[in-house]
Amino acid sequence: MAASQPRADEWLLPDDGIIDHVAVEIAAKGERRVALTAPERREAAELILARGGTVNVVAERLCMSEHAATALAYLIRNGYTRTPDRESPEVAA
Repeated sequence: MAASQPRADEWLLPDDGIIDHVAVEIAAKGERRVALTAPERREAAELILARGGTVNVVAERLCMSEHAATALAYLIRNGYTRTPDRESPEVAA
């Protein structure tokens, strides 16, 4: 029986306020899978997209669903500086 792939959320670390640029570069280059915080994941996605990578590459290298990678790429390409959360005033109805 083949080993199962880890769940995507196992690759997302709690945000500690520190960007590990080495981990970001390893993930962006696709050298190996590394667990990242949300800000690190976004920075790695920015690098992948800036280097001509596709949403599929973002999803694969950052261990996330294609849907999540598409949403993240949209935010990056449209200049959003962060992913708004439901409690932030800018999203309130």
